[in-house]
Amino acid sequence: MRWRSSGDRWGAAVLGAALTGIRAFTCFAHELAISPEVLSDRLRRFVALGVLSRSGDGEYRLTDKGRASFPIHACLVEWSHRWCGGDGAPIDLTIRHRACGQPLCVRLDCEQCGRAFARDSVSPVRPR
Repeated sequence: MRWRSSGDRWGAAVLGAALTGIRAFTCFAHELAISPEVLSDRLRRFVALGVLSRSGDGEYRLTDKGRASFPIHACLVEWSHRWCGGDGAPIDLTIRHRACGQPLCVRLDCEQCGRAFARDSVSPVRPR
């Protein structure tokens, strides 16, 4: 099964909800105000892709692959705070660091040298 890359906002919302700890179908539906048909489709896709697994009690749980998507989700949340809240409307989600209680500020660091990087300080490398 191939994931459609057409900018599926419901897929991102369902995965984001799973990352915040939502597991039950009814909780996904309530929190996201998503139709049961669309929710069923997205959950089925994530199970087929190995991002979620369905437990014996019918709940959906993140797999290692699903948990590994957290950095992507955190970057999207920070991006939304920077670019979508300009009209004064509050952003519905803030990620807080439990250890200190402060909002998460995403910083991308080089794994080798530890220095922060931005879009203009990196370049793609084609496989040989």
